[in-house]
Amino acid sequence: MISILMLPADVANRHACRHAIYNGACNLTLPMKELWLAVYIVDAILVFFVIPFAMFFYEGDQDKSLGKRIKSSLLWVVSTAVVCALVLGILYGVIGKVDFTVRHLASGTTSFPTSWQFSNNQPCIGNTARQCSAFTASVASEKTWTMRTTFPEYVVALATIVGSVLFTIFGGVGIACLPLGLITAFIRRPKAVITRSQYIKEATELGKKARELKKAADGLHQEERGGAKGRKWRKNVKAVEKELLQLEEDVNLLEEAYPQGEKAETAWAFTVLGYLAKFILGIIGLIVSIAWVAHIIIYLLVDPPLSPFLNEVFIKLDDVWGLLGTAAFAFFCFYLLLAVIAGAMMLGLKLVFITIHPMKWGATLMNSFLFNVGLILLCSISVIQFCATAFGYYAQATAAQEIFGHTLQSLRGIKYLYKYNVFQIGFVILAGLTFLYYITFNITTHKRVLNTKQRPKMAATSTAAAASSIMGTRVVSDINSGSSRFTARFGFGTKKAAPKKAKTVISDRPLWFPGAKSPEYLDGSLVGDYGFDPFGLGKPAEYLQFDLDSLDQNLAKNIAGDVIGTRTEAVDAKSTPFQPYSEVFGLQRFRECELIHGRWAMLATLGALSVEWLTGVTWQDAGKVELVDGSSYLGQPLPFSISTLIWIEVLVIGYIEFQRNAELDSEKRLYPGGKFFDPLGLASDPEKKAQLQLAEIKHARLAMVAFLGFAVQAAATGKGPLNNWATHLSDPLHTTIIDTFSSS
Repeated sequence: MISILMLPADVANRHACRHAIYNGACNLTLPMKELWLAVYIVDAILVFFVIPFAMFFYEGDQDKSLGKRIKSSLLWVVSTAVVCALVLGILYGVIGKVDFTVRHLASGTTSFPTSWQFSNNQPCIGNTARQCSAFTASVASEKTWTMRTTFPEYVVALATIVGSVLFTIFGGVGIACLPLGLITAFIRRPKAVITRSQYIKEATELGKKARELKKAADGLHQEERGGAKGRKWRKNVKAVEKELLQLEEDVNLLEEAYPQGEKAETAWAFTVLGYLAKFILGIIGLIVSIAWVAHIIIYLLVDPPLSPFLNEVFIKLDDVWGLLGTAAFAFFCFYLLLAVIAGAMMLGLKLVFITIHPMKWGATLMNSFLFNVGLILLCSISVIQFCATAFGYYAQATAAQEIFGHTLQSLRGIKYLYKYNVFQIGFVILAGLTFLYYITFNITTHKRVLNTKQRPKMAATSTAAAASSIMGTRVVSDINSGSSRFTARFGFGTKKAAPKKAKTVISDRPLWFPGAKSPEYLDGSLVGDYGFDPFGLGKPAEYLQFDLDSLDQNLAKNIAGDVIGTRTEAVDAKSTPFQPYSEVFGLQRFRECELIHGRWAMLATLGALSVEWLTGVTWQDAGKVELVDGSSYLGQPLPFSISTLIWIEVLVIGYIEFQRNAELDSEKRLYPGGKFFDPLGLASDPEKKAQLQLAEIKHARLAMVAFLGFAVQAAATGKGPLNNWATHLSDPLHTTIIDTFSSS
């Protein structure tokens, strides 16, 4: 907080002597450069020494005495200090210099006139002299001055580089998720209080889930006492901690939806007002975030800048009242720090490849809190450097700009990162990706639900809690004992089969045609079911009339003809790898074919467009090129003939299809998941998984229609899709599908 507010103080300090009437007035103001270095040296000590010591102390073995834990922590910190000192000393001795590019300028002299002949009509310098000497100087006049920077400035510079990487990630994500998270919370707010019967039902179902997690925590605690604290144990502990955070969130959700106590109505009123405040703050934050991103693009990424933008706004506010512009400047700097904190909190729960201690309001462990404090302190240095650069016109001639502007951007080895705006570009890209993520997956698709069947991670009430010394936080002690996910992960108990879901017809759902009537067997349970089956091809066996045994895949027929009888009973046939379906023409079979064909169509559509765009070869002529020029990849010949490649493809795809058919679980056949098919864990949440499944089937259907259009275009015109599109755009009124078919 102090370091962020130092920058507005630096600006105000510079303004204090701006209108002074005597020389040397600025020497009587605060020594901001020394204060900057002092603040950042303190930050560096906190980040690299104090916070690591506290983390080592809290994460040490609790069974050891206080003295041993302090000694162990000091050893780790001293080791870290030695390594940091060696690295800093070597880097400072080798490349701790700044390279300033200067230009030598020289000009002639003119004798002072002895008469009064010069006037406005006849100036001393002729009208033809329009340029400064710097513009007419030769390239050879450029020189490089090399100077050694001070060690404190070098430490601050390296800390800024480390912080800039974190700032780019956290700040880019946070500048979008901070306002959109508030708006999303308002959109997904509970609209009304649930009834007591609903609450009891939820609490009863959720209460069964806590025991399994409590059992898992007790088992891990016993393993800890037994000394079996290996890699697997630590992995399981982190998994439990992550689940605890999710459970805490669900506890709050249930308590919000059913406030209790004597002041339940007051609590609900404050809940409504709280969400309304989030919405208002989210709108304000969205405006500020858009202003920040626009300012970065207009002022930093465009050379020369299109406009001073926010710099000019601050200057005009200063003209209205002396401190108004400084206050607005401080607000934008502080908002950027809040965005970094919001990004750290979001990525702490969502990031997959890098383990970051998660943070959550009211449920953050001490070591996680210390870890993120260190990250935010590192980022705060970069936030100040970023603000000093972004508002360089407003913050000119300040001590911060002297440190971060000239020294940092001329430091040998790292100046190119700032010369080419690497961090600013990364910041804008991550902000755009986060905005698209929120619009696609959070704001427009997600809904808050309390149904435990739809929300399997729902927590119990806060009264069903027990202390767990192993995690350092409370464990909800009322979790469903039938949670096979915990059973399989930690090995406590046996895995139970998932209960069969009863089909429920969803009456209020969109259909493929307004006013259409959905068939009885298309009840909306399948993802992307819009009731489309005009020919009745997807009728299950109990709806079909048949003349042969439909349980035999090799004999089943779905044809019109002589009808022997109508199937009325349902037989549960056993699936095998070679015959995974009891019916040739069934809903599950059609869904699998549709999804697989759609995935191939998406790849084919992308491939057809990409190849034509990159090489100019249309997709229908790609095979001809291979036959004429031989097999190649990216212009390099392959040591295989076309026939060999075909056999390789047949064997590889055949093996993959056989392995897929060996999976008898219909859900896993369609969505295998795992680290190979879902490395980012996007489908870990059931709600997100449902939305992703719907998005996939929609894109698959569009891709199949698109590639069918490509094929029709190729047959009619002989051109590729991009060529056809360009032809249509050149004359959209006379180059249409009707004109194409009428002229062929």
